Amino acid sequence: MAAVLLILLASVVPAFAHAGLVSASPAPGAGLPQAPAAVVLRFDEALNLRLSHVDVADARGREVGVGATRPVAGDGLAMQRRLGVLTPGVYTVRWTSVALDDGHVLHGSYQFGIGTAPAGAGSVAAGPTATEGWAGLVCRWAGLLGLLSWTGTALLARRAQQAGVPAARIGAVAVAGPVMALAGLFGAAVSAAEIATGRMGAVGTLLTAGAPGRWRLAGLVLPAVGVAVGAGWRAGRLRVLRWSAVGVGAGGLFAEAASGHADVAAHPVPATLVLFVHLLSAAVWVAAIVLGVLAGRQAIAVLAALTPAAVMAAVAVAATGVGNAAQQLSGWGQLTGTGYGRAVLGKAAALAVMTVAGLSHYWLRRRRVPRPRGVRVAVRAELVAAVTAIAVASALVGYPDPPRAATVAAEQAAGRSPLAALAGRQRRSPPVRARTYWAGRSARRVLAGCGWS
Repeated sequence: MAAVLLILLASVVPAFAHAGLVSASPAPGAGLPQAPAAVVLRFDEALNLRLSHVDVADARGREVGVGATRPVAGDGLAMQRRLGVLTPGVYTVRWTSVALDDGHVLHGSYQFGIGTAPAGAGSVAAGPTATEGWAGLVCRWAGLLGLLSWTGTALLARRAQQAGVPAARIGAVAVAGPVMALAGLFGAAVSAAEIATGRMGAVGTLLTAGAPGRWRLAGLVLPAVGVAVGAGWRAGRLRVLRWSAVGVGAGGLFAEAASGHADVAAHPVPATLVLFVHLLSAAVWVAAIVLGVLAGRQAIAVLAALTPAAVMAAVAVAATGVGNAAQQLSGWGQLTGTGYGRAVLGKAAALAVMTVAGLSHYWLRRRRVPRPRGVRVAVRAELVAAVTAIAVASALVGYPDPPRAATVAAEQAAGRSPLAALAGRQRRSPPVRARTYWAGRSARRVLAGCGWS
C-alpha cells in the first residue's frame, strides 16, 4: 500500500486538457517575427489574482518581465505580464494559477521564440505533490486524522467509557485530536501558500481570498476552539463539554468538505453534503478502531459495545464514497485511466482491508474461546489500514481537477458553446433560476402525491 500511495502522489499530468489553460499569447511553440508587448494567459476558471502569477525568462534564465502580474480588464479568467525589450531567441513562460472556486494550485510552462520556433508545446504539473507539496500532503493527512479521531471519539465517548476504556485515555484523545488537526491543517495551508507564491508569509492571503480560503480559515478556527473544549473535557467536565466537542468537530468536518472538490462538482450543495456525511461516518469508524486499540485488555468488551455504530458507519462510508466518486468521475474508464481514479481505487482497497480486519476481530472475539491477543492484532491492522485510507483521501484533495470537472472544462474550452467557453467553470452547474424551477416542480409532485395541492 505504501508503494502504491507513493506512485499515486508522484503522478503528474503532462497535458493542457487537465490544467485549465485555454489560450496563451504568444502561443506555446510559436515563432514570432518581433517581440510581443506582454504575455497573456487565459484559463477555464476564475483566478485568484492575488496569488496567481506569470514569470518569463530568457535562455540564460534571466527574468524579462516588467512589473507585477496584472489582471486583464473585464476578464476574471485571464492574467498578463508586460515584457521588456526582447532580443531574438527562445523564452520560457512559467505560470502559477490559483483557482478562485476551489483554491487549487497549478504550475505550467512553455516556450516561444523570437526569430525562431522552439520545440515542444509545454507541460503542466498537476499532481498532488505539485499542488500541495509533500509537506502539505503530510500535514493535511495529520490534520484529517486528528479531526476524524477527535470528532468520532466525542460521539462514542460515553459508550466507550461504560465498556471499559479509561477516562484518561479518552480525555487524551479529546485534547490530542484538535491539537493535531490545528497543527496539520495550518501546516497544509502554509505549504500551499509557499507552493503558490514561493512565500510562506502569503498564508494570510490564501486564507482570506475566495470562499475556499474562508472555509479553510474556518477549518483552523474550529480546532482552535476544540483545544479549549478538550482541555475542559479532560479536566472532568465530560457531560457539559462532550456535545460541544461533537458540534465543533462536526463543524470542522463540514469546513473540510466545503473547501475541497465538492464546490466544482456538477451539483455543489449535494456533493458537499455527501462528502460531509462521508467524513462524519469515517470519524465514527476510525474512532471505534482507535478506542478499541486504547482499551488494551478490555478490547473485546469495548469492541462489542462499539461494533454496531462502527458497522453502520462503515456502510455509510461505502455508500457516500460511491456517491462522491460518481460526482467526480464521468465513466468507469477514469477509474484506471486517471490519477484521481487510481487514488479512488487505492482508497477503496484500504477500506476493503479495514473491513476484512474488522470481520477478523469480530470472528475472533465471537468464538467459544475468544482470542484476546488475536483480537488486538486485528484491531491494530484495521487501524493501519484506516491511516492508509486517510492518507489516500488527503492525496485526493490534492488533485487540482477531478476527471469530470476536467472533462467539462475541456469541452467548454474546445468551443462547443462560446458562452460556456467565456464563463468557464462558473457555468458548470445549471443556472440558479433553472435549479429553483425544477426543485419547485419536484416539490409540487411530492405534495400532490400526498393529497395536498
